[in-house]
Amino acid sequence: MSWGAGGFKTQQRIANTYRMAPQKHEKFKSYVAEALMQGILRSYLDGETYNRTMCTSLSKSLSDVIKERMKDQGWSQRYKYVCVVNIGELKDQGMAVASRCMWNTETDSFASASYKKGNLFAVATLYALYFE
Repeated sequence: MSWGAGGFKTQQRIANTYRMAPQKHEKFKSYVAEALMQGILRSYLDGETYNRTMCTSLSKSLSDVIKERMKDQGWSQRYKYVCVVNIGELKDQGMAVASRCMWNTETDSFASASYKKGNLFAVATLYALYFE
């Protein structure tokens, strides 16, 4: 990203390659992403207890950290990432999370990781969407 007129961030444009899919070495690997996400959740949440105010800002921070780490993996720059992090308190309750996406099964993918310790749980889901 670069800074544009008026101090707003502008997204860098990528030249058109006329490729409709990533090359084999550029393809998103969900098993790598899941391992990275698991490590990020563990490193940020170990030793924490549930606090509503803290968890609100922490879920946003974790989402940003996960997206940035995925961009550093060397997969195609043409992937866009959407990351959702849910953090909650364990109190013998259930939680169901569902999502639906319309995408290209050849190029788009997702990864998910979870964390649970003490009275805190977290679920992170990352969607990797290829664009041309």
